[in-house]
Amino acid sequence: MSDSAIPTLARLQLISAASRLRNTIVEGTKVKTQNHVVQPMAANSTNVQVLSTTMHSHDLSIEQPAVVAYLQAIEPGKQEIALVHAIQVGITELVARRARARAALRQG
Repeated sequence: MSDSAIPTLARLQLISAASRLRNTIVEGTKVKTQNHVVQPMAANSTNVQVLSTTMHSHDLSIEQPAVVAYLQAIEPGKQEIALVHAIQVGITELVARRARARAALRQG
């Protein structure tokens, strides 16, 4: 695969993941939320390691009903890549929201 094809392929994967995220949980569905306080991990924790080109997660536990429901609807052999795609979509959305918020502050 050429380097020029990688961004296009990545965009297609993000679009595909976004479509699955939208279609997994019907809009308006009530999802039970957690009411407990989330404790931050210790500053020297090695559960998440962010390196120069990769991120490693060890012993990850996600107790969010919407996340669990989404992954349960996916074939077990595809759950890991689905989680990666969901993270990509989420980060893309967060970056876009922050950019919109910054632009609104500059105009306001």
